Amino acid sequence: MHDEWLSTPSPFAKATLYHPLIGGFDPCHSNFFFERDYYPAYEILLITKGKGAFRQGTAWMKFGPGDCLLHNMRYPHAYKADPEDPCQMLYLVFDGNDLDNLWPRLFGGSVSLFPAFGTVPGADSAAVVRMLRSVLDGMRTTIPHQEWEQSSLIYGLLMECARLADRNGAFQPVPSGIDRAARYVDANYLTIGSIKACANEAGLSVYHFIRQFKKYYGYTPKEYILQKRINHAKRLLMLTDANVGELAEQCGFESYNAFRHAFQNAEHCSPSAFRKNWKRG
Repeated sequence: MHDEWLSTPSPFAKATLYHPLIGGFDPCHSNFFFERDYYPAYEILLITKGKGAFRQGTAWMKFGPGDCLLHNMRYPHAYKADPEDPCQMLYLVFDGNDLDNLWPRLFGGSVSLFPAFGTVPGADSAAVVRMLRSVLDGMRTTIPHQEWEQSSLIYGLLMECARLADRNGAFQPVPSGIDRAARYVDANYLTIGSIKACANEAGLSVYHFIRQFKKYYGYTPKEYILQKRINHAKRLLMLTDANVGELAEQCGFESYNAFRHAFQNAEHCSPSAFRKNWKRG
């Protein structure tokens, strides 16, 4: 039986905490196939039985019992079950304030696939399953104070997954120059005028810097800066009453039209619609 729970985070949780959105258990049928172009969240899958495959871009990744898959759902992706041995999985769709910055630092890119059991089933698998099930169990209630507990559980789950991914060779340490450039972007993303300034921080040519940055962070520097500006705009739209037309300059855009176009592409709605839908929610 397919069990699924939906969560409706409070405005405070949306703006401040890590929060679950959708989660449950899916015993996939033999011809299961699903694809999606975009969803503004992240997802973790824990395969409890059977086999299947995941695709982001053009390459399929096979997974089996005990595997854990984490990915950024903003990229086109697809799932399918093995017709001979269809998979069963626990899944959690979640998001959080500034998670776009933390994610590449933990997992090195937009997708991470690794054995949740490590080399030997036991304590590691118990920790991942326990935390994931705790988040899913919490989604069945609507007690406001539990949002703090849910946020803590999701953070702990991410840390445990990052530890396992690192131990299983899925994580590559970010070179000091690239890390220094990323910290420069984090501190100055609203005012950065050119990628060359970032490349100078890394001590690399612009071309080599762009390639290396995308390798370790899953975004080009331009995409990374744009995402942070969009997230800054979202926080202002949610937490202030600032006029939408005045936000472009505050968020690092040259004009309102450039801001609106970038926001529409990232969130699939206008800034005004985003604020209206959020307040209604």
